[in-house]
Amino acid sequence: MHAVWRIAELAEMIMEHLPQDDVKRIMRCCRWHFALAVPIAWRSVDTATLDRLIEALPFRTNAANVSSLFGLHGRLLLTYFKATTRLSIYTRDVHNLKLSLAGEAAWTKHHEAVKILRPLLLAKDVVHLFPSMKFLEVEFHKIESVEVATLFIHPTLQRLRILGSMSMDSDYEEQDLLQCMAKFRTKLVQAEGLIEFSSEVYDVDHGIRDILLETMFNVSAKLASLQLSGFPLTQSTLSSLIALPNLRSLTLDVVEGNVLLPEAAKDLPYFSILSTFSCRVEESSSILALLSKMETLRKLDLELEYVGEEEFLDLHELALFIARSKATIRDVRIVVGGCNVSWTLSEFSPLLDCHDLQYMGLNIWCDLQHATDDSFRTMAQAWPDLRSFIFGTIPRLISRWTQSDNGGKAKATVSLDVLCFFAVYCPKLERIAFTGIDISPTFTSSLVVSPPNYSHSPLSLRLNRLVGIFVAKDVAQYVGSLYPGRVITLDGVDTFYNSLQEALDSQREAYLTQQETHAHSTAAKSITE
Repeated sequence: MHAVWRIAELAEMIMEHLPQDDVKRIMRCCRWHFALAVPIAWRSVDTATLDRLIEALPFRTNAANVSSLFGLHGRLLLTYFKATTRLSIYTRDVHNLKLSLAGEAAWTKHHEAVKILRPLLLAKDVVHLFPSMKFLEVEFHKIESVEVATLFIHPTLQRLRILGSMSMDSDYEEQDLLQCMAKFRTKLVQAEGLIEFSSEVYDVDHGIRDILLETMFNVSAKLASLQLSGFPLTQSTLSSLIALPNLRSLTLDVVEGNVLLPEAAKDLPYFSILSTFSCRVEESSSILALLSKMETLRKLDLELEYVGEEEFLDLHELALFIARSKATIRDVRIVVGGCNVSWTLSEFSPLLDCHDLQYMGLNIWCDLQHATDDSFRTMAQAWPDLRSFIFGTIPRLISRWTQSDNGGKAKATVSLDVLCFFAVYCPKLERIAFTGIDISPTFTSSLVVSPPNYSHSPLSLRLNRLVGIFVAKDVAQYVGSLYPGRVITLDGVDTFYNSLQEALDSQREAYLTQQETHAHSTAAKSITE
């Protein structure tokens, strides 16, 4: 059907000549999603002629959201204004609506386009065209785009996502824009079923920002998911977040220059049922202040930008706060930007009490000290349900080569035996990755134990910095003995990884052939007996 809708004339003919029942049958496969974009070519259209304006509507599929948003190309939706009744056969079942008020045009062109769109939408009862709409995504830039977005706020709306940026326009008085935002807020508050609010609006003026913040904290008592980007993190903001009784998922992208110290949050209550927390921040104290109020987390995703030595995040205290959720935590991802300080794996020892962890991502781009095989053995033993383990640090960390007494042979701190620990103690593991680590070829084959009941799904493996140290055949034999018969895919594209992948594939084929031969032999022997 996508191919049909890309041909404007054919699509228009279908809509014009087929009975309504046939149109409904044809469109049944794509009835749930709908994309509306501002046409790039509108500025060159004579606005006095409605038909010419409609012909410029380039409804299209967003390639990045092709699985969730359905866009129509060419002039298929001429009927959006020409035949509202017929189009309602389609739109009345639409659940997801993407309203792009920016498109790919320059801001000046966008400004003109929205000026044209606004009176057309005002002339139509657009809300009733989408009675089943549950999800609305809109882009804010100018005052007209706010007015248009307000028209699409539906009483049954459950999920709203706002994108773009907002600033005072020289063409309008500040009061006009603030009034427009106030109308948007009033309309949104009426959406009593709203459970998910996402705002990715940057470069906002203070007046607009205050209105958006007030809107977010007052739209619905049922709000379960909230995403804030480009807003300050203050004690008042944190208090308002904690006050949301049904909040289960929180995503924050905190703007630079806003610091919330743990002491400021000391007297605040805890989040009651928050289970998912994702945060990107440039100041480490703010992360600790937020985590100090959480003890029911299931999923944690933290990203801290580059910090200086005096501002470095206290990793042990961070781990202590995370461990408060040890009864519920399943997924942890921590990224700390590069800095000139050192750290040790022992700082994360409190996480060893989180025995139900399934996903662990630890990327600390600072100088790691005192990492040994036993450090990773302890992790593997502590997390038996682990499905994914990703470890990364700066390349210089573990490659502290020393001269031995017997002729100067170099050796590294960590050996390939770390794979054996995860194979034995974490049978459900489906992905393991080491980045920035030098791994010694001095692995001990005596440690190899075929783990019982390991996962039969493909294993994704990344072993960084192996080139020039290992022989691919030896590594394949070792890894293959850990996961006999299992499909193993390597995350690497250089010559060594290609050779290692070929060796692993050959080892697996040989193992499967051996098992098949053994099975036939056993069956034949059983028949003979």
